[in-house]
Amino acid sequence: IAGLPEPLLAAFIEVSSFYDSMGILVALGTVDENLILSTINFRTRRICSVVEPVVRAERDVRQGPYLDFLEDLACRAYATDPQRLHLALGLREMPARSRT
Repeated sequence: IAGLPEPLLAAFIEVSSFYDSMGILVALGTVDENLILSTINFRTRRICSVVEPVVRAERDVRQGPYLDFLEDLACRAYATDPQRLHLALGLREMPARSRT
């Protein structure tokens, strides 16, 4: 990641660190996985797909793990159907507006 230009480097570190931290909390059972996956499911999947090439390159450079908890969180997100999760949590939707 050292080769990324600013402000891209700072943004990459800030965003990836946030989602990696959420992954840590989920993996350790500190927060309810359903809470996290019901709120940042799409964004987690999107972030992981965007940063994947950089993460793989960084792992090659380090010859070790990098953002593993982000990857784990994304795997959990991909394995979760957000609509089913929202139904299971009893989340309500706004009523449809009548067209009168």
